[in-house]
Amino acid sequence: MAFDGCLNFFAGPTDPNFKAPLNFYNVHYNFSHIVSTSGGNKNDMKEALALISNGFDLAGIITHVGGLDAVIPATLNLPSIHGGKK
Repeated sequence: MAFDGCLNFFAGPTDPNFKAPLNFYNVHYNFSHIVSTSGGNKNDMKEALALISNGFDLAGIITHVGGLDAVIPATLNLPSIHGGKK
């Protein structure tokens, strides 16, 4: 992770045994931010929008997109919808 980077672990893993080592020295001295909620701030949003504007490919990190009209059909079809957490 880059200096002053933010790891936003929002959705969580599907495997309850998933583990990864974490270098707390780097967390402290590289000013890393690690959150497990939406925890991002306005600057994080601006950076994300800049990445997307410059062609960052989101296909590998977004599994579902839907507005309020998608809630009922998505809920009714949970068993057949691909993706990790349901």
